[in-house]
Amino acid sequence: MLLILCLLLPLSFAAAEDFQLLTRVPPQAVPTLTLTEQQACYLADKKQLVMGIFRYDSPPYGMRNIRNEFEGLSADYAYLIAEQLKLPLRIKQFDTPEEAWRALSQGEIDFIPSVGTLSEDETFATSRPYATERPVIGVDFNDIKALPDDLANTQVAMVRDYLPLDVVRNYYPGAHFRLYDNYQDALSAVAFGQARVYLGNSFSLSRNFLNSLRMVRFSHIPAKGISFALSRQSPELLNLINQALLNVPEEERLEILRNWQPNFANISQSAGELQLTPDEKTWLARHPVVKVALYGGDKAAPLSFIDSNGPLLRGMVSDLLYAVSVRTGLRFDFITVDTTSEILKLVNTADADMFASMTASAERTKQILFTRPYLRSAFALTVASKNKEIKSLPDLRGKTLALVKNSGIEGIIKARYPEIKILPLENETEIMDSVASGKADGAASILLMADYQIKTHYAGKLKVVATLGDQPAWISFGVGRADPELRSILDKVLLSIPPVEIESLANRWRPSDLVVVDSFWSRYRTVLVTGGLVTTAIILLLMGWALTLRREIKRKAALRRQLNDQLAQMQTLVSSMPFPVSLRDREGRLTYCNERYLAETGVVYEQALGKTMVEYPGLRSPEQAAVDHQQMMQAIASDLPIFEDRRYDLWDNPGASIGITVYQWIQPYHNSEGKVVGVIAGWLDISEREALFAELREAKERAEDSNRAKSVFLSTMSHEIRTPMNAIIGMLDMALKKGRNGEQDLQALEVAYDSADSLVGLIGDILDLSRIEGGHLEYHPEPVNLARLVDNLLKVFQGLAMDKNITLSKSLPEPAGETVLADPLRIKQVLSNLLSNAIKFTDQGGVTLTLTQSHDEAGDNIVYCIEVQDSGIGIDPVQQAALFRPFSQADNRRAGTGLGLYISRNICEDMGGSLMLSSEKGTGTRVCATFCLPVVAEPGAAHSRSSQPDAPLPAMHILVVDDNPANRMLLAKQLGWLGQQVSLAEDAYQALHVWQKQPFEVIITDCNMPGMNGYQFTQVIRESEEEQGRERALIIGFTANAMHEVTERCLEAGMDGCLFKPCSINALADMLRGRGGVKNSDAVAAKDEGEEVDRAMEKAMLALMIDTLREDLAHLEGLTPERDRLAIADLVHRMAGSVRIARQNALADDCLALEKACRGEVPVEALAGPLSELNQRLHSYLQRLQDVSSLDELAGTVF
Repeated sequence: MLLILCLLLPLSFAAAEDFQLLTRVPPQAVPTLTLTEQQACYLADKKQLVMGIFRYDSPPYGMRNIRNEFEGLSADYAYLIAEQLKLPLRIKQFDTPEEAWRALSQGEIDFIPSVGTLSEDETFATSRPYATERPVIGVDFNDIKALPDDLANTQVAMVRDYLPLDVVRNYYPGAHFRLYDNYQDALSAVAFGQARVYLGNSFSLSRNFLNSLRMVRFSHIPAKGISFALSRQSPELLNLINQALLNVPEEERLEILRNWQPNFANISQSAGELQLTPDEKTWLARHPVVKVALYGGDKAAPLSFIDSNGPLLRGMVSDLLYAVSVRTGLRFDFITVDTTSEILKLVNTADADMFASMTASAERTKQILFTRPYLRSAFALTVASKNKEIKSLPDLRGKTLALVKNSGIEGIIKARYPEIKILPLENETEIMDSVASGKADGAASILLMADYQIKTHYAGKLKVVATLGDQPAWISFGVGRADPELRSILDKVLLSIPPVEIESLANRWRPSDLVVVDSFWSRYRTVLVTGGLVTTAIILLLMGWALTLRREIKRKAALRRQLNDQLAQMQTLVSSMPFPVSLRDREGRLTYCNERYLAETGVVYEQALGKTMVEYPGLRSPEQAAVDHQQMMQAIASDLPIFEDRRYDLWDNPGASIGITVYQWIQPYHNSEGKVVGVIAGWLDISEREALFAELREAKERAEDSNRAKSVFLSTMSHEIRTPMNAIIGMLDMALKKGRNGEQDLQALEVAYDSADSLVGLIGDILDLSRIEGGHLEYHPEPVNLARLVDNLLKVFQGLAMDKNITLSKSLPEPAGETVLADPLRIKQVLSNLLSNAIKFTDQGGVTLTLTQSHDEAGDNIVYCIEVQDSGIGIDPVQQAALFRPFSQADNRRAGTGLGLYISRNICEDMGGSLMLSSEKGTGTRVCATFCLPVVAEPGAAHSRSSQPDAPLPAMHILVVDDNPANRMLLAKQLGWLGQQVSLAEDAYQALHVWQKQPFEVIITDCNMPGMNGYQFTQVIRESEEEQGRERALIIGFTANAMHEVTERCLEAGMDGCLFKPCSINALADMLRGRGGVKNSDAVAAKDEGEEVDRAMEKAMLALMIDTLREDLAHLEGLTPERDRLAIADLVHRMAGSVRIARQNALADDCLALEKACRGEVPVEALAGPLSELNQRLHSYLQRLQDVSSLDELAGTVF
């Protein structure tokens, strides 16, 4: 007794203490509540919520445990309200309800939970209900007597404040009520015979600690709402609580109900009302009690089984009928029989309204109305455990199979296996007995029932060997044919139950240890309960206390292990990072770092731990360590991260440091309360990235410098080209006019020739630059006497020196020297550039050229050194560094392209030498060009190409292919003037046809033609020559585009050379002699041969050009860039060749520019403007062409 007092004493003291809330609602389930500004101000002043609870429990809404925790359905909703309002919740317990209500009225607490609806004259208000409850009636398990419907003269136990007594007496005026302070006392009164009936909620009844009470039915009292009670002086809080309750999602409401409502109680709360027809409602009103026929004992277990003491139903059927009762209000009486025939007879004669479980068959459907199935199983074949022969139905041919009469599987077996002998029996127990006793070889039954019977009664005797048929065993309720309304009602109830709930019920009743309550428990139940109650209570208290302590110890140990594991994971994560990372506390002391940090900073972990950077800087300088420490203190104080690029100097020895550029971050981190407790710092080495950025900047500057140099070059070129062109056009114009009057102006022609020659040199420089950059500068070596070549070249520049009143002296070896193999044009190009520069930049004194030579060690080559010394203005060192870059000049005021020295140096290097320059500002410049040239074995063979007279051309048959008639005519006349036989073709297809019929030594083809272009035409010719074994013809390309890329494409296609429009007769003759070179062509600087072409040919060609251009322009009018850009490109290229013949190079270049745009990726909308402008200019050109009688009259005209 003293022990009990000691155990209860702490509980009495705990009653005066505040309680903690215990909820099963996860934090993520709390919804967000939208508040008005006024509501937010009210809550800011509110500070906290105080909930008052009673000393006794009110399950399932409010219950206390030994740890002073308050839980239950009301506790979960209180938690949701407090979290939505963002206020702490305090729970205060009162010894009596009166004290709680008084505290609520005086404002000491804010609300009381688990309150039913209050009457109108109360001084308290209630929130919207958060749950509903329908009172139930329960009795002792052994009480099988009929219970009066109005409970007249019946002792009824009820909790005092569950419902107002006067309300309950309105429904049960003849009952005698016994009121108790809590549910435990009320339930114990019924269990120990002090009262017969319990009236209260279903949760307490289903979970009573004796497990000896059962529910009979729902009471006549309607369902009541469960709400929070508040003072009417707090309307703002009432509105907020109602708003929070409405804000709880429906899924969370159902989850809370599933946690706290037993069995199918949640169905009555969550499912909507059944939609019943008027006939169905009438039927329910006329039949409040439904008689159910079912098998006695455990003949239908685990679907249903009956205790031996009376009709007390257990099993899945019991739970389903409970759901029907909840949804419809029906009550059920049970009639137990032993056979299937009796069940069917009771239902057919209306002695019973329905049966609980049966499979449908054709025979049964004639007598019974089956509801929709509530359970799916399978038919199983059961045999004796010792039977090894029978494994499936075919093995039973000629043998006996027991089954329940008229079951769903019987018709299938008879149809498929007529050889099997059928033994029809009345229930599952009989068919199992027949197999166990040997009367039948096998039994066909429902798998769920067979499994139960074997595990309960025939363990080791019977076994299931197979399932039968391909159709499942559907188990349903059945009603008489006179009650279709009942079937419809049952169908709707079953349809309203979620399949997952039905599956849960099926799983609940699958255990193998389900047995019928035997008579021993009924006989000695009271003795056992009475004898063990006190002992159990003491043991439970002791065990509960011990288990609680043990659970707490285990929980803390598990948490400790979890935290240690997480710490180890974090340490591994940080240690594995390939860059330095460190953690420091609020004072900047090191708490952890990875291996990379130790390696980079040179600190020892044990020595650095717990120290600041200032105290232990490692490889950092003290000044840098102080700066880093200050940055960390700044991040901690401001709670703001720091991200920056900076330089680190790590001193690996006292005299030198390693400088690296890093991306550094300092990130504050917080504890669980949100306070900054330290920083995580680290850095990434971005030195390589910075170096790349520096290189990128340098490259950008170089590109900008080059762009500026080219801009200067273009402005210079504009002057350099226009100056000689002006002289050429003007002088030729004068010569033409005098020529028409019979006069001859040789001086004008000589000036025009000199200007043209200057222009050729300028364009040659540009082309050489293009070739150098493309790696395709070509050389044509021949025997040369270098001393003689230099001497002749000096005579050319002697006049220039005399014009400037300066001397031009020389120093050449005597005798003239040996003959070597070299390209005389390239050597002249270098020397001309050096002498031209020297004379140009020398205003006083003179220029001296010195040639020296020496043999190499082997004696096979001669090394020449040509030194040009002037007394000019000189060049400062900064300018000298830029002279050998393209488009660079020392003095932009002097005319020039800035290409000469760049090209000259490349030529010297290609000839095994070099080009060196030395100069001082104001004293002059010295340039030394060296060449390493091989000696010619026979000096007598030496001769200069320029001095060799041109040999007459052999007669050849030449095929000219060009889609432009004017070009064809011009070439035909030029070749005819050279004494050649010419055949003409308008396109590649016509040319192939002509070529197949007769051989040609030479083919001259336009590169760009519609259909098959010149490149494709050449490839076809070369393939045909190889296949037919024909002699290889000389194929020469003819194009208006003078870039070296075009020449490369010609050679790749199989051509032997390339001529550029306009082409002179001399260039054409050189190409036919093989002297024009494959890639090198002087055709771009061709001399005007107009005087060599007779006037009749010129007039014919002019007429042909006009007709061709008119046709091309008419064709161009019908083309649009949207759909014909390639056709436009071909057409303007064709017109470019015709225009260039008339020396309208600017117009021809614009044609080629439009062609390039059409073939490129220029947007369509960007082509319309240039096309329209070019079209207008070509029409102007055509108009002018029609007005002249000679192409010479177009000289100087710009279109």
